[in-house]
Amino acid sequence: MERKSGKGYVFVLGKNPGLSSAEIFSWFRARGIPFTLQDHGREFLVLDCDHPPPIESLGGTIKVGEVLSSWPDRDPPEEALREAASLLPGSGLFGVSAYGAGWQELASRLKSLAGSSGRACKYMNIPKGRNSLTHVEVIKKNLLRDSAEFLLLSGSRGHLARTTWVHDPFEFQKRDMDRPFKRPMFSIPPRLCRIMVNLSGQKGGILLDPFCGIGTLLQEAMLMGFTAWGIDTDGRVVDWARRNLKWLTREYHLDQPGFEERLQRGDARKLPELFPRNSLDAIVTEPYLGPPLKRSPDLNRARRIIREVRPLYQRFVRGASEVLRPGGRLVVVSPRFDVGPGRPPVSLNMGGLAGRSGLTLVNPFEGSGLMHGLPLVDREERHRTIREISIMEAGL
Repeated sequence: MERKSGKGYVFVLGKNPGLSSAEIFSWFRARGIPFTLQDHGREFLVLDCDHPPPIESLGGTIKVGEVLSSWPDRDPPEEALREAASLLPGSGLFGVSAYGAGWQELASRLKSLAGSSGRACKYMNIPKGRNSLTHVEVIKKNLLRDSAEFLLLSGSRGHLARTTWVHDPFEFQKRDMDRPFKRPMFSIPPRLCRIMVNLSGQKGGILLDPFCGIGTLLQEAMLMGFTAWGIDTDGRVVDWARRNLKWLTREYHLDQPGFEERLQRGDARKLPELFPRNSLDAIVTEPYLGPPLKRSPDLNRARRIIREVRPLYQRFVRGASEVLRPGGRLVVVSPRFDVGPGRPPVSLNMGGLAGRSGLTLVNPFEGSGLMHGLPLVDREERHRTIREISIMEAGL
């Protein structure tokens, strides 16, 4: 989408910049909000839009800042720094984080300008080896409440921004660790769940997780305003999910009547028997990815795992295509394995499964001005199974 004027906002991306960017673009499009990509670097986007997503909406963005000034070369003009210095408080700490550019000189110049204006604020030192403050450091030092953090970004142009919001990992941690039932080895992270719900391209409606487990994805969907349904073949974990969601509704004061009845034991391979045709706005899920692995599999083991899970995915995707409404989307994780240097990764052909089921693969970067390969990938250092994330859309 394009627009001719608006405010510039910086999005500092999470550990997987491609996945974070796809989430941001999907959030804007789901709401019909125009945006233009002004610039980007490996760790950030600069978008022209009326307003950024609200604090609680994204799972893959670390910081959001409002652009104060932009310039065509690396060095910021003096007037840009004077404007930034004028925003500093009279006392306390302030921070400067750089992405794609050096930061010491800018920090020194801001300190000097602050001092010459009679301000007694102090610069917050960044640990050696880093150019930026973490979101946790910004939160713990209350920089946004009591002072300021400035962002210096270098892409095709230079940008100076003031941070307006940082990702709060403690809320995600609370939803992961404080709920009654936990399965650390098997549960998908809440952060990734939120990203996937946003990738569905919906801003509400009926959402199904047909491999719901203990309800992690359903938690995020409910917090985002969806009517959430969940099924799983294991009746025990369905009960755990029900109790987790009951905790969620109390803890976050959610009004979700009937949510307990929308959690049932069921087989994801038989969706057309469980849900009416064209009845769901979104299906977002992580099916069985194969056995837990202590080390990366060799080529033969990886191929065996893919052969094992392929029939499940085939039946599930085919059924999903029947119960999704026209224009509804399936966002699904599938397994991928690195099998050694010089060899291509081993994974399911999700594009082939989509085509044979009458679904179309969605490219969230199309029309954004940003080039990025598909499928989307999420890696966890401690896991040997890599997550591939595919977005599929039902025909109109």
